[in-house]
Amino acid sequence: MLRFLLCFFELSVSGLNVYSMKNMERSVNNGLVALAVSDLFLCLVYFIASLYENKPNYDSLLELYITTYKEAFINFFLLAR
Repeated sequence: MLRFLLCFFELSVSGLNVYSMKNMERSVNNGLVALAVSDLFLCLVYFIASLYENKPNYDSLLELYITTYKEAFINFFLLAR
């Protein structure tokens, strides 16, 4: 539950960050948008992984992919920052 709340907070802050960047230089704006998009995907991976965290049975293909590649997705989006 705590992971869900942190992801929701991070997504809302990243959304406000992207929305409020109107009068900046183009390169700074592009860098901050890329950071916000990376945070968005990282939080989505965390959120989906938290849904399947306590279920060891693999009922769906998405659950199998998430439990198998969760660490790889997290590392990729952390390095993309």
